[in-house]
Amino acid sequence: MMDGSKDGAPVIGIILAAGRGQRMRSRQPKPLHRVAGKELVRYPAELMAEIGVNRIAVVASPDSRDAIAGALGKGGEDGGRGIVYAVQEHPDGTAGAAAAGLAALFSGYESEVGVDAPAPPAVLVMAGDTPLVRTESVRRLLAEHAAGGPGRRMTILSATDVFADDLGQIERAGGGSVAAIVEAADRVAEADTDDAPGGFGGLPRPAEVNTGVYCFDAGWLGEMLPRIGPAASGERYLTALAGMAAAGGSDADGGGDTDTVAVAAVPAALADEAMGVNDRRQLAAVETVMRDRINEQWMLAGVTILDTAATYIDAGGGSNILLFRCQWRRCGRWRSRRCRPG
Repeated sequence: MMDGSKDGAPVIGIILAAGRGQRMRSRQPKPLHRVAGKELVRYPAELMAEIGVNRIAVVASPDSRDAIAGALGKGGEDGGRGIVYAVQEHPDGTAGAAAAGLAALFSGYESEVGVDAPAPPAVLVMAGDTPLVRTESVRRLLAEHAAGGPGRRMTILSATDVFADDLGQIERAGGGSVAAIVEAADRVAEADTDDAPGGFGGLPRPAEVNTGVYCFDAGWLGEMLPRIGPAASGERYLTALAGMAAAGGSDADGGGDTDTVAVAAVPAALADEAMGVNDRRQLAAVETVMRDRINEQWMLAGVTILDTAATYIDAGGGSNILLFRCQWRRCGRWRSRRCRPG
């Protein structure tokens, strides 16, 4: 399978960016808060463009649609990706957001390719607030989904050994197959103790968690989204599709084959890829990880950084440079009182 395609056909993408972000306590839409100088929503958009997803629907709220569109435009700097915008009129959960995005994608696809053209075989869905997801992890996700054959309905990018009680957890059956994703809001808290197997003195056990990145069979996704009912919280979760796929969901196109693995989870390269942004504390934590990654990239490229804790690099740069306390501005110019070639 080539990047951004399955069996030679294009993979389309949906970015879920309609969350209200109330815990951010900000007048600015959450997807437009910045990490390392770049808007949160720009990370999945650029990742999709990098792997060859050339048609992307960004799902926004009615209040944030224009602001997000103003930041992303209709394509990248090189015009390599086409972005359409969908509005989730009612905040009824990620299933409703995905349905809005899928409708926008199929509408545009039919108008450009033709109503009778076969639908794209796969849909890559990413959250708009998880900027630490790596390109290589998404490539592995797409490869695993394609390897699953025509009976594969859903492939999840997970992260293993993560201590996080606010993330959905992957629930596996006795044989190791994915049985469901259990959302934090609907999960019954377990009181672990040091005496209990795997206990950590009241802390949550390390678990395999959902990163919010999925690849779906496009036809199956469109069929199943309307069947998702509200959870106890009242929201309709996209994650409910994991249990529905594991239970059989639909028999169309191989769903009844007992040898078919309808839903699978592939671990991300690093556990920190599961880190999302729901409040200012998490924004700061993600910023720290991203800054460390960027500094590491430039040091491997030949840049000497004497004080990584006090050096902030957004983008650009070059080799054979010695940094003391510098900041790399988005305009692409070094700005410091103590910065010289190495």
